Amino acid sequence: MDSIPFKMVEYRIANGKTDSSIINTQKFDQLASAFIPDDLDSSRFEERFEENSFLDQTTKLLTFTYSTKDSSFGLRRVDVLAEPHLTNDRVQSVYLEMSSGREDSLVLKKMYWKAGKSFSILQIYQPENGKAITSQTKVVWDSSE
Repeated sequence: MDSIPFKMVEYRIANGKTDSSIINTQKFDQLASAFIPDDLDSSRFEERFEENSFLDQTTKLLTFTYSTKDSSFGLRRVDVLAEPHLTNDRVQSVYLEMSSGREDSLVLKKMYWKAGKSFSILQIYQPENGKAITSQTKVVWDSSE
């Protein structure tokens, strides 16, 4: 993103209200770092995750789904959609699902990256005794989004 002359806009959505601001590359990097959890480390990933894949005849996209049966906190699911090409497949989007928390609460993150356009992070905070609190951050750098 450092070399792309796009305006980057962050949208924060909570309690039915949306705030937006133009962000710099440092803020972009900070927000985007959520898409690189430690669980993606190849040795841990290969040990904990199982791959399933298929070619969708309607969309003509390859879908790679990585899931784990490990119920502990951390990365739980990864979906990658790619457009097949002869030399290399072109990633269209990536979806990650993660959980964290303590004995009295759970935090679920659902994150979606649309290549060359935007990403969003939906966070659901569920206290043990209370109503879930939902917030979303979306960053857009393609004006068609």
